[in-house]
Amino acid sequence: MQSSKRQYMTFVIGDNTCGIPIDYVQEVAVVKECTQVPLSESYIKGLLNLRGQIVTVVDLRDFFGALKPQEEDEQRDIFFKCEGELFAFTVSNVRDVVELDESAITSAPPELESRWQSACTGVSTLDTDVIVVLNLEKIIKEQIFSIEESA
Repeated sequence: MQSSKRQYMTFVIGDNTCGIPIDYVQEVAVVKECTQVPLSESYIKGLLNLRGQIVTVVDLRDFFGALKPQEEDEQRDIFFKCEGELFAFTVSNVRDVVELDESAITSAPPELESRWQSACTGVSTLDTDVIVVLNLEKIIKEQIFSIEESA
């Protein structure tokens, strides 16, 4: 059986090391300010204009109920496209780009909280780290905005 490897950008949310496929990532930056959206969920940081494109900024740390970031945490925003729209996820401590064997990604363990379970493709191990592989489209379409597919 041939192994299929894929590169993932890794970062931290609470106590979890997470990964997203690098081919989704458009850029990583620090969002200083964005326009708040009245009556939105607490994890919606707001909107910003990035080179003429409106970006919805979502704090994944707040979304997953992670403890507030510590002073030593380096906040970063990962920009990516979903369904033609630009989004940014705020995370802590962006780490390395790693290569994971797709066949080594297993289903999420039952002790992972339900919100995490429904937001991830699965988990993989790299050295001593367990990496939660997030499904960006599923998070945006099913959990944050509940976008329904039209028939």
